[in-house]
Amino acid sequence: MKKAVKIILACLMAVSCFNIKTVNLKADEETEEIELSTAEELIEEAVEYYEFVQQCIDEGALGFFRFMGSDKAVEVLENAPSTTDINGDYDATSLENMRYAIDIIRVCNEIRNRYGDFGNSYSLVINDTAMAMAQVQCNISCYTMGHSRYYSANENLAWGYAYSNLSSYYGSAGPFDSWYYTEKGNYASGSGETGHFLAVTGSKTVSGAAVNQKGRFATVNQIFLYQSDSYDEGYYTVGEYIERFDNYCDTIDDELEKARENIELAWAVYDYVAHVKSVITNKKKSEIIAEYILQSNNYSTHLDEILDSDD
Repeated sequence: MKKAVKIILACLMAVSCFNIKTVNLKADEETEEIELSTAEELIEEAVEYYEFVQQCIDEGALGFFRFMGSDKAVEVLENAPSTTDINGDYDATSLENMRYAIDIIRVCNEIRNRYGDFGNSYSLVINDTAMAMAQVQCNISCYTMGHSRYYSANENLAWGYAYSNLSSYYGSAGPFDSWYYTEKGNYASGSGETGHFLAVTGSKTVSGAAVNQKGRFATVNQIFLYQSDSYDEGYYTVGEYIERFDNYCDTIDDELEKARENIELAWAVYDYVAHVKSVITNKKKSEIIAEYILQSNNYSTHLDEILDSDD
């Protein structure tokens, strides 16, 4: 009889003890779940950034503008007509062609600095939006010879120049052979085309340029603008822009690898948190069992004393 009473009372004590511990355990698990959710967020952010960098690589010039946070330039290319094939092999938005295009502005500035026609010897600055606008117009003019006037900007256009000569110096086979040198003679003589010459030597301060290599020879253009708040996402000297552009091209693949490694690191953090959570949970279960045994033994001892006192 005494043994049966002891077992029943010990079980009741154990259940009471377990219920109390279960409530505490749930509260602790909620805290641990927050930590696990944070680890999950790290994974999501790492994957999102990896996909962002990969998108930038896939998009050529559009990806460059996107990575640089130049929202207006991104908007220009995302809304470009069908003549623009984003990052196509021959398209003006390929990084190779964009690099050639920067050289057009470099040569233009060298001419301006050297001759200073009409007192305009200062260098033009480059803007991402101006580059994007030039790319869109160049792509249009590759298919339809002539000025598209898709944007309100002065534009010089040329066809038939080998793109390998675009970075040439004064008076070589590049477009400035006609844009500047031929038309400068026309201006002096008072006859013939002079619009390209006046654009190269004019008072506007911002320039963009583009190259499309479709066909045997390139279509090239250069646009000229005044600084405006409507596309003010930073203005750069040619040297600054080249450094910025080349640094992007040289490091974007490494950035993708770092992003991939961050995904692995985020998963490692998640696994660690999950492991700690599991260890803590198992530890709490062990504590519950241990306390159950302790409480049961204590109660049994007390019960023995009570029952023994009744004898």
